[in-house]
Amino acid sequence: MSEPSHPFLIALHRYSRIGAARRRASLATPQPAAGTAPASSSASSSASSLPSPDPSAAPAATPEFAQVHTDPERGLPSGAVLRYLPLVGLIVALCQVLVYGLTSLLLPHAVAVLLTLAAGLVLTAAIHERGAAHWWGGASGAAPWSNHAAAAGTVGLIVLLLARFEILASVDESWLAATLVCAAGASRGLAVLGVVGGAAHATVAPISRADAIVALLLGLAPAIALAAWTGDASAVLAGLGCAVVALAVLRGVSHHRPGAGSQTLSVIQQVTEVAWLIGMLAVLGVDAAELDLEDGDS
Repeated sequence: MSEPSHPFLIALHRYSRIGAARRRASLATPQPAAGTAPASSSASSSASSLPSPDPSAAPAATPEFAQVHTDPERGLPSGAVLRYLPLVGLIVALCQVLVYGLTSLLLPHAVAVLLTLAAGLVLTAAIHERGAAHWWGGASGAAPWSNHAAAAGTVGLIVLLLARFEILASVDESWLAATLVCAAGASRGLAVLGVVGGAAHATVAPISRADAIVALLLGLAPAIALAAWTGDASAVLAGLGCAVVALAVLRGVSHHRPGAGSQTLSVIQQVTEVAWLIGMLAVLGVDAAELDLEDGDS
């Protein structure tokens, strides 16, 4: 099936295909070319004695991730595709809202939230979660692909997933859809902004500031619309403030890890999403407590 030509359609197309491409790559085994002489037994024995890494233990997350954001076959600048990354996140969030709306009819709130998060992981093939896990592993200072790096990445990913679940499970049902959509768009817009320039930019094709601004505006559009609709921007501003602080911290740390651009994009998206959720929950929780007090006084 041929790929579309518009940058947004490329981002959406490859975003949904990344999991299948990864599975095909992991299942594929290289076959010797026709007419190629087999290696000698001595060479085979000497090669087997060398401590070579297991190919299956080193997933091609970074190249696949880069392919989502660039189109070398058409010479399309990666920024032209990355600017639409927030829109892809919004589509995923809307699908998650649909899943929550259906499951919450029959299941408790917490279970519906868990299934909603699982649906998001399936839709995106956990592309940002994989990149964030690799980033945590590298930030631990352990050797790449070592057990220590894998453990650090796993622990960091578990913390992020648990935080996301606990926050969304604590959000009032009437606010969950808006919270999901706003966090998904804003975190991806901030992630694109976070990899413009600096050391993290080394493994990401050039992204102009104009593309980053477009991505940020697209990502913040749902939050701006929510503030205008409710007439109260406190929850949105709290979420944005927490996300910007997280972005600043991660961008500062990324300067000490050159060449990790795609992983930095992933970890910024994951952490700023959780930070946004924390900010919104703090304000929404205070508002709910004030309403409870007013009901008690009346």
